[in-house]
Amino acid sequence: MEIFPIYCILICIKIESQENLNRFVKALNQIDIRTIQNPKISHDLFT
Repeated sequence: MEIFPIYCILICIKIESQENLNRFVKALNQIDIRTIQNPKISHDLFT
C-alpha cells in the first residue's frame, strides 16, 4: 500500500469587496491555484 503525503496550507486574508475577491481568485488561477467553490463575499461556509 502506498502512502501519499497530504499538504494543507491555511491562508487568512481580509477582502472587503466582491470585485477584490474576483481579482484575487483570478490571480490565483494564473499561478495554477484553483478554488473548489465559487467564492463570494457573503458566502457562509458553515451552513
